[in-house]
Amino acid sequence: YLRVAVNPADEVSLRRVLNVPPRGIGKITLTMLEEAARAEGITLYASIEKAAADPVMSRTTRALKTLVELLADLGQRASDGEPASSLIKDLLERISYAEYVRKDEPGDFESRLENIGQLISAAQEKESVADAGLREFLDSAALVAEVETVEGKTGVSLMTLHCAKGLEFRAVFLIGMEENLFPHVRSTRADDLEEIEEERRLCYVGMTRAKERLFMSA
Repeated sequence: YLRVAVNPADEVSLRRVLNVPPRGIGKITLTMLEEAARAEGITLYASIEKAAADPVMSRTTRALKTLVELLADLGQRASDGEPASSLIKDLLERISYAEYVRKDEPGDFESRLENIGQLISAAQEKESVADAGLREFLDSAALVAEVETVEGKTGVSLMTLHCAKGLEFRAVFLIGMEENLFPHVRSTRADDLEEIEEERRLCYVGMTRAKERLFMSA
């Protein structure tokens, strides 16, 4: 939820929260939204926003509207600098997360809530030492998770450029360095200089992860 709130283009995270807790948005609805997004050349989130604005208020439309309003509210408050811990607590209450877990996974109820508690504590700890907002907390959490996964292991590590931030390797392979893939077609189609700049920044991140050798292929 928090990742989508700060980056609506994160379609992996968006799919994970679309119907969790259940809100009546099933596979058929998702397929229709994805097809509409492809047909119009827009993101899945933009497709959801468009469907949520439909004046014919069906049960599904209301569910999509509620989701869009929730994510937009979280995103705006994050932009305004509200602490991540506060946003997490509010989110849990608004989606009745504890009630959902109790019904859906009663056997894991305690451990799931404990995980959430640790997440809030981690956010509060970061807030106590730095003026960090939601985006900074998410970046930090992703980096810690990636470092824990990579450190102490031999072999090839496969990851996205976003997850590569903060890491270094003796050799780095950047694949897919070709038009419409990297830079991605969406960044070029929109004729948006900021999107192109973001692709360039990501490319720079990837290139500077290499300590000794860098391979780039198309």
